[in-house]
Amino acid sequence: MTLEEIRDKIRAFREYFTEQDFEDMCTHCGKCCHAKAKIRGKVLIFLSQPCYFLRKVEESEYLCDVYNERFECCKNCLPIDEALARGVMPEECVYVKWLGDKDIPPARVISKLRDIGRT
Repeated sequence: MTLEEIRDKIRAFREYFTEQDFEDMCTHCGKCCHAKAKIRGKVLIFLSQPCYFLRKVEESEYLCDVYNERFECCKNCLPIDEALARGVMPEECVYVKWLGDKDIPPARVISKLRDIGRT
């Protein structure tokens, strides 16, 4: 699925729902806000390297301290459509599941560097 096809699907969603409805789909797991690298053709997300602006609020919930200015404050932060098109969102992400595109493999979450060899 191309970036434009993803944007079309998001636009279609927004015909019936608000921007806030789309934002509310997020579970705030924070996994998309960690360092990423492409290794051997796969995108890996390193849970040991969170974004400087990511803050833990509960056991499994994280929030961005600069959410409204995130694109200006963090050069690695991408709009959801671009992140989906690049395949840098984790498999368990609700947006990845919602998109349902098997042509874009989701990123693999790595807890420890030694897990890289298991990809």
